[in-house]
Amino acid sequence: METRALAERAIIGAGYRCNGFLWNRDLELYLDIQDEHVEVAFLAKGWSDPGFRLGQIVRLPPDSAAHDEGVERLRRFCTLNGVVMTVGTNLDGIEVVLESLIYSAGFNAESLAAALDTLRECTAATSPSVLEMD
Repeated sequence: METRALAERAIIGAGYRCNGFLWNRDLELYLDIQDEHVEVAFLAKGWSDPGFRLGQIVRLPPDSAAHDEGVERLRRFCTLNGVVMTVGTNLDGIEVVLESLIYSAGFNAESLAAALDTLRECTAATSPSVLEMD
């Protein structure tokens, strides 16, 4: 419960709202982060993780030209900003998971806000007409 309270204080302190708390045998914590009523990211922590994973899922439409261009723009920006990018495919197209790590020792509203700004910039580095964010 201490981890949840810490996460909720940081999210609220950064000017966002919490939604969708989850925990299970793999996750000590999972929360959706909202700006007004729109989900902008997720915050997760495994039981043995050294910190929190701040992430966002971006879905690219099934147009292959948009995939190549959008994924490459995301890759360049993420590489320069320390955001981990995992790319997978499904029936609907390409799913890109973007994640930043914030170590527990430095986790607070300011570090969360800075990491969230970088994550949001990362997704904005692609054309809005190419991306659909979850």
